[in-house]
Amino acid sequence: MGEVGEPGIVFAPVDPESQAFLTTIPWCKSYYDDPTLKSFTLTMRDKHHNINGAHTLMTKTLAVPDAIAHRQGFYRPAQPGSGNRWGDMFHLVSLGSGLNGHPDKAHGGVLSCILDEVIGMVTLDARDRSKIIYTLYLKVEYKKAVSTPTVVLCHAWLDKKTEGKKIFGHATIEDGEGTVFTTGEALFIQKDQPGSEAKL
Repeated sequence: MGEVGEPGIVFAPVDPESQAFLTTIPWCKSYYDDPTLKSFTLTMRDKHHNINGAHTLMTKTLAVPDAIAHRQGFYRPAQPGSGNRWGDMFHLVSLGSGLNGHPDKAHGGVLSCILDEVIGMVTLDARDRSKIIYTLYLKVEYKKAVSTPTVVLCHAWLDKKTEGKKIFGHATIEDGEGTVFTTGEALFIQKDQPGSEAKL
């Protein structure tokens, strides 16, 4: 595993295979070199450890060479005095031609799945670990088509209005050099484990 840091986040060494590929891209390498960032893993979303049948879309179906062959997550804790209660997550994600909708363009549905995934991950900063979270809504805005194959930066953070059962989050899909392709905002709801009588 690794060092348990912020709630639900396990800090761990970077994946060497993805590192070898991603660090050939200068803007990606800057994330590996940034001392304010911590690499992390989520066992349930790790294709080498996922054994319970959950999260198979990202860990199995899309984790193939012509889809999402490489991904690496980094976490930046909230800085003292910033007024933020939670940190930011940054994901480097390779998108292959197997994800196309229009010729050489990533399918919009895939991009919305990625937004849901990365916002869902950053909810770990605020969620009650005894509960399950579900996406209540996800609003996606497509600003510019994403050409494939490519590597994108997914930046996710929580909204300050997050409170109690309701976790509000935001994310962008960018090229790492200032161009924003897609944005998303979502509301996740925390729910008791199956068998509990509590309601949403």
